[in-house]
Amino acid sequence: METRMRDSGATEAEMSQVRSMAADWRWKHRLLVVAVESDDVRFDRQRAMVTEASEEWLDRNLLLIMLAGEEGWVIDDPSAARSGWKPLSAGEAAAFRRRYDLGDVLGDVEFEAVLVGKDGGVKDRYREIVDPSAIFPFIDAMPMRMDEMRE
Repeated sequence: METRMRDSGATEAEMSQVRSMAADWRWKHRLLVVAVESDDVRFDRQRAMVTEASEEWLDRNLLLIMLAGEEGWVIDDPSAARSGWKPLSAGEAAAFRRRYDLGDVLGDVEFEAVLVGKDGGVKDRYREIVDPSAIFPFIDAMPMRMDEMRE
């Protein structure tokens, strides 16, 4: 039986699964990884804002990863119903928090998000709900995105 890693709440297998997901997304997707204390108003508002901009969101090859408490979901189509989201195990959610240095589930941070580029690097951090229309110009100024727009 595999034990949970003390500092993250994730087993080595769950950490490996998250590394594998990130490797699969590299050079294909940008990520917005959002961590909230619980599935609450901030969670709903963030998802709604992304849904409102879903066409532009998808055009920029963005995935939304929502982490709420010990739960988590990968949302590849922001307009999809919740039943269409890919759930993460509690350990995978903890592994995402660890990978991107996001607040833990104990509530030390009520809201935190990171924008991850296609190269896998963190491009920006946010402590408030992220308005997609505010980050689109930032993404559009990235060299890889400029190449995409030219093509």
